[in-house]
Amino acid sequence: GRAAEAAFVSQPTLSTQIMKLEDELGVALVERTPRKVLLTEVGREIVQRARDVLNEVEQIRVIARRTLDPESGTLRLGISGGGVGAGVTGAISAFQTAASVTPVTASPFDFWYSFTRASVSMP
Repeated sequence: GRAAEAAFVSQPTLSTQIMKLEDELGVALVERTPRKVLLTEVGREIVQRARDVLNEVEQIRVIARRTLDPESGTLRLGISGGGVGAGVTGAISAFQTAASVTPVTASPFDFWYSFTRASVSMP
């Protein structure tokens, strides 16, 4: 039915793949009734974990693409001295437009917080 359509396979193919996975894992992933198929508790856990893994794979792809284009990504600026004023935000906006960089984020910079968290290196 709908699950097979979403996976772009036939229903028998999807059923066979699910049964093979159940055999490999040694657990029932779905509860089969005459009218419907429901995920078991462990099936729901595994589906969630699979979604998490797929999200992580997408993040790996983003990292790889960023490596291919070193000018892509987010530019983060730490601004010292009382915050981000109109002059700073104007300069950031001009830089962002000129360099075609998106997004640029700016936030107050706390040297001691960063230093104690080892995110600032001293020469």
